[in-house]
Amino acid sequence: MLENDEQEALIDREKKPAIIDSLKRTIKFYEMKNPKELQQMMENMKKDDPTDFIIFPAYITKKIQDHVFGLILYRKEGHYLVAMIDKLEDTNSDRPSGVFTTILPEKLSTLSKIIFQTKFEHHKDSRCNTAKVIQQLGEEKIDPTYLNLSMRGYNGMANCTVKELFGTFRVVLYNSQKSIFQETIATGLKKLPVELKSRTIKPKVGNTRDNRKMLLEAFIKEARFNKKQVSALTHLYNVYLELKEQREKRIAENPYYFLEYSQGEFTASFTNSIINDSSSPLTFKKSQSFDNFKVFTSSKRQLPNLGEILKGILDEENIRKNLHHLTRNASINASVKNELHTRKQLTSDDKNLSVSNNKKNDCIDYYSKMDVKSK
Repeated sequence: MLENDEQEALIDREKKPAIIDSLKRTIKFYEMKNPKELQQMMENMKKDDPTDFIIFPAYITKKIQDHVFGLILYRKEGHYLVAMIDKLEDTNSDRPSGVFTTILPEKLSTLSKIIFQTKFEHHKDSRCNTAKVIQQLGEEKIDPTYLNLSMRGYNGMANCTVKELFGTFRVVLYNSQKSIFQETIATGLKKLPVELKSRTIKPKVGNTRDNRKMLLEAFIKEARFNKKQVSALTHLYNVYLELKEQREKRIAENPYYFLEYSQGEFTASFTNSIINDSSSPLTFKKSQSFDNFKVFTSSKRQLPNLGEILKGILDEENIRKNLHHLTRNASINASVKNELHTRKQLTSDDKNLSVSNNKKNDCIDYYSKMDVKSK
């Protein structure tokens, strides 16, 4: 997609090679055999370079409906930043679309273990929020800092795997040109004040319609997609264009249409009509199922529970941290004892020296007096 961007609609020509390398690094993550490889890759990242990043998916797994959104890892001087980008959060509340946390280098091994586990299949009963787990590892575990980002939300249907990660990718492109970290918000704000709203960043790069067309063309050029899949993708893009046309038509007829009717109901009704259309490819129809979205779908007993695994990793980190504190305190206590012993010894020596000097002075006084008498 970026390689085909000859018009520089998405990114400047000089930044393109570095961003493509970062995306290749993101893909390489799924080929890694152990967390140590991931940690090494993180340690080799460039410092304070917005074109140098890794994108990971984050999961919220619940009993009924799961959710996926994006994480972006950057390396800074003396620490790492994990930005969490969630378009749906902007839809469901007054909170912004982004939050970030700071990870110190000594916790990079634990971060690598956490992220590494997310690429495997786990039991469908896994209950976790991987972003919250990473926040517990960060320096802002109680009060993370929000990014003053505003992204157009969506209806929360089972398309977050595409919308969220593509939205995260666009944030990466935006940040490579203008920093998303220049405007931050304290966690405690329930509602944005006017002065912060006026400085809200909308990380939009290029035109959405053109971006999706470029993405479709990139998929079509991929050799691993067969004719049926290409047909379904093409049909999906045409449906997207028709949906946008219908929305624009409704708004032209009635500017208050979506104040009276929810976009979710409109989209669901429209999609159902497309699914029932005999000309729609079967592959497309299957992809538009309205079943509750689940990240993990298998009930095999041998599959581990991701929530339990992540809890175990955090527990190990807490034990390591406590042992470090105990060792440090023991070292401090030993140092204090040595210092006190040294001071006590010096005090004792000073007293002995004082007594010795007093005796010496007494002797001098005595012989001085005797000498005076003899004269």
